[in-house]
Amino acid sequence: MQIPCSPLLSNIVKHYLVIESSEYLLYRFFSDGNPGIAFRLGDPIYISNSLGEQAQPSSFIYGQIPNYLNLQASSVKMLIAVLHPTALPGLFRISANEMKDKTVALEELIGTKGRLLEEHITNKNTTDAINCLENFLIKQNASLQSSEKFINKLSDYIKSCAGNVSVEQLSRIFSTTERQLERKFKECVGISPKSFADTVKLQNFLKCLQKYGEETNLGQLSYECGYYDQAHLNTRFKQKTGLAPSQYLSIKGKLSINLLPV
Repeated sequence: MQIPCSPLLSNIVKHYLVIESSEYLLYRFFSDGNPGIAFRLGDPIYISNSLGEQAQPSSFIYGQIPNYLNLQASSVKMLIAVLHPTALPGLFRISANEMKDKTVALEELIGTKGRLLEEHITNKNTTDAINCLENFLIKQNASLQSSEKFINKLSDYIKSCAGNVSVEQLSRIFSTTERQLERKFKECVGISPKSFADTVKLQNFLKCLQKYGEETNLGQLSYECGYYDQAHLNTRFKQKTGLAPSQYLSIKGKLSINLLPV
């Protein structure tokens, strides 16, 4: 279930997700281009990646995820604040690049405040939990730096182009060098502008795929979404999700566009 955020937080929070499933399954998670704050309200969740299988804390922050992750849980109950791409530096006074491909316990990052927030949210219903989280985020949020405002505009532009824009074009449109663009983008978002554009393009494809369903002509849709051909789409899709587009389309019971049973 997707829940909108308070207008006071519209510059840092995209929306909230409440995810519940009573089944024991292996889930596939891949990036939608946004970091987030997750609160586990049910059974333990284990994430498998290149470092092996790791149990996740009751509350954690995740940064940009370059590749997909596998999650295991006997049941899932989570509240997730899906953040805007540039939100982490303003909220936690860190470079977003430090959080790339990581999940970090909220308490480890901000100490006692994180532990108290986790305790308050765990004992509340969804509405009260979100209110509690929003009060915390309003207090935690700092004014955007000029570099963050600039990258906000740039990331919004990438989204308006559905990811179909090159770094060369961005540097020309925003009157900066490619090198400066790369450095500022990694600091504020955590990945390169090219990687972010690739993720935005894939998300646009997935939304179109959901809209048209099983009647989709994958070759035509891939071209319309900016891929050279279906082979190009298949390669990129496999890299990001570990699945073929046809496999993704056939999976039932998706918890969100980028969290699904496999």
